[in-house]
Amino acid sequence: MTGDHAWNLQVRSHVSILQSAWLIGSQKDLPEGASHLGVVLSSDKTKVSNIAGNHYAHPLLVSLTNIDSSVRTKGSLHAYIPLALLPVAKFVHRNKHMCGVLADCLLHQCINLVVEPLKQAAHLGIMMSNPQGFSRYCFTPLVAYVVDTTEELVIACATMNSSPVTMATCKDFGDPI
Repeated sequence: MTGDHAWNLQVRSHVSILQSAWLIGSQKDLPEGASHLGVVLSSDKTKVSNIAGNHYAHPLLVSLTNIDSSVRTKGSLHAYIPLALLPVAKFVHRNKHMCGVLADCLLHQCINLVVEPLKQAAHLGIMMSNPQGFSRYCFTPLVAYVVDTTEELVIACATMNSSPVTMATCKDFGDPI
């Protein structure tokens, strides 16, 4: 299994990643004693400053799939840790659409740079210590990327009037009223 394949897997709906057919099938391809440690990323555009000119950023957060979802969904339990603070740039160009394309491209490049170590760990594996202090050989495939609809469209390189998961546009759905 290549790292790109492990990293680029489409998000699937499962009760638990530990029960998924993909995990069970791919576990046999790992070296003896190695295990999957699924990664969940999340981001949401957030205002970081009122005083210095209303600056925004995308905090990129990371969590693990072996943390129960009821724990991950409660912010007070700190199941997500900050990985990076991605910029929201404002470009000056006479074409408004070009500014949006440049901002989206910058976000993609920043995410690619930040998650490169995770991609390498998904491809080659990495030694990590478990809660008992023993070293384990782990592979870290991206299992889910949790975002709102606006960021989902940016991540999927789709426009506002199209679907992030299909080739459909708003014209394919007929009259909205």
